[in-house]
Amino acid sequence: MIDRARDVAGHPTHPPMTGITIGSYTIALIALALGALGFSTSDMAIVAYWSTVAGLCFGLVAIITGLLDFVSISSDTALQRVALGHLILQVVASAMFAISAIYQAPDYHDATIAASSMIVSVVGYAALISGAWLGGTMVFRMGARVATTTADMPAAQHSSTSRKRSGGKGPASPT
Repeated sequence: MIDRARDVAGHPTHPPMTGITIGSYTIALIALALGALGFSTSDMAIVAYWSTVAGLCFGLVAIITGLLDFVSISSDTALQRVALGHLILQVVASAMFAISAIYQAPDYHDATIAASSMIVSVVGYAALISGAWLGGTMVFRMGARVATTTADMPAAQHSSTSRKRSGGKGPASPT
């Protein structure tokens, strides 16, 4: 069941959710900035609010699929430490955008942009981008990816014990 949620037809589920989430929050932040500058403030308040809500919805799915990936990483590895930082930053970002949505709700109804929602969104976006950078580090530098079997996983996802059994060259061969 967990593997099915992590991997659909050989494709990981976490990356598309992160892309949609980052895109939604980017649109929200741009709309807040444009509205704060006076460009069609009432329209930008609506776009910002609903983009933030969309980001929260897809972000929740990204967090769940990311947690499923996280629990599959071997303990006491460099990959797990980077993944934990990624996880913490993404949860902080989601919390900031949830607070921003709460602040934006009256703005949405009043067709205004408040400084409080803009400030919280900027902090959330900084956490989001920092966490995304760590996610990229895991994939592009450490070789982490969703794999359907242990044999498909790169060495970075295995504990030092499995590397010792395989001569330090990655996962041990099944016996």
